[in-house]
Amino acid sequence: MLSLLAFIRGSARSFPAKSSVTVGLLAIVLAGCGSSRVSASATTGTVLNPPSHSAGMMPPPLPVSRRLNGIGATIARMIAVHGEDRGSGGPCSIAPLCFGAPIRQAVSQTFQFIAVIETGGVIDGYIQEFPAGTSLAVAQSQIMKWLPPDATTSGPVALSDDGSCGVYNISSPTLAKVFARIPAIDDPSGVLGVELSYSSPTVRSTYDPNNIQTASITAVPIGPDDEC
Repeated sequence: MLSLLAFIRGSARSFPAKSSVTVGLLAIVLAGCGSSRVSASATTGTVLNPPSHSAGMMPPPLPVSRRLNGIGATIARMIAVHGEDRGSGGPCSIAPLCFGAPIRQAVSQTFQFIAVIETGGVIDGYIQEFPAGTSLAVAQSQIMKWLPPDATTSGPVALSDDGSCGVYNISSPTLAKVFARIPAIDDPSGVLGVELSYSSPTVRSTYDPNNIQTASITAVPIGPDDEC
């Protein structure tokens, strides 16, 4: 299973610059972004996927998508709730949209929601960023703040391969209803996989429950055999 961080690590070697997410994929790593699961189009540099030409044949998103504030929401809703961040030379340079307030991390500055994935008109993944030194409890609270009220979590489990991360799943019947109407998301159970970490100065993903800087959240459940 390829994580977003693993993809960035491989791609970033060709980028000499060290900006936030700006001049290339290396910037996302230095901004403290963890890993995430991505669609095939993300490997071309387009992280926010526009609806496909066949999207018009799909049922429109449920009205609840226009009331959600994070995963499962529409782009228009995210802009209304969090504000839109754009601009060359900033951490949104490789993705069409970022959302939320600026976040200062140990290496550089980023925004609250980056690397947004949209499928079939709703958001089904993003990286949520936190200031350096954020505790596990605070990070989990902030993650749940923007998910439906019926969302429940499993406990974090530490994994490691080339680095380490804390992973767990979040289940939501509301998201199950939203995702079930969009076959391309392939998550009718409404289970999200969450990966917690921070990136050290050596661009190594590390899990520290007292220093959560990045949560990669996608509509792909995390299994016991997955790696960071």
